[in-house]
Amino acid sequence: MKEIWKDIEGYEGLYQVSDYGNVRGLDRYVDCLNGKRKFIRGRTIKVSKDSRNFYILARLHLNRDTETRLAHRLVAQAFIPNPNNYPQVNHKDEDKVNNNVDNLEWCTGKYNLNYGTCIERIVISNRDKYKRMMKKVICLNDTKIFKSAAEAGNYYHVDHSNISRVCNGIRKHSKGLKFTWAM
Repeated sequence: MKEIWKDIEGYEGLYQVSDYGNVRGLDRYVDCLNGKRKFIRGRTIKVSKDSRNFYILARLHLNRDTETRLAHRLVAQAFIPNPNNYPQVNHKDEDKVNNNVDNLEWCTGKYNLNYGTCIERIVISNRDKYKRMMKKVICLNDTKIFKSAAEAGNYYHVDHSNISRVCNGIRKHSKGLKFTWAM
């Protein structure tokens, strides 16, 4: 099947998105600060992953301004009608890097949150966070044992995240106090 390209809204004649989820810049001339015009050869845009939630991002440039856009939203805006004016785009296979038009759909926030294994992944993530929070901690300075880093932090007036960093070997101490995880 041949890849279909469409202009990105607001960037007509500059950038296009494909039904496969690729983004490219088009051949064009740009005005430089020194008053001259420079030719820019069109090419596929190198995309990056958002480190917080792993979506694919594309950086678009217009009049010396740069805008970072989510690739899956660009695909949906170009190829998928949105008659109900839904605010979010769902990945049907739950793979955030699969931005093929067949894998995307407009939806509500509630639908997106309840889709597939989303709730189970949130529960597992929160459970793991809770388990990490409830590990017992020993202060090596006076051999006191605490139910959690938070409890030790309250006792010594130290940020619990610093206590966890000490226990994990990232820091040597926090305010002169040394900690370790209880086994």
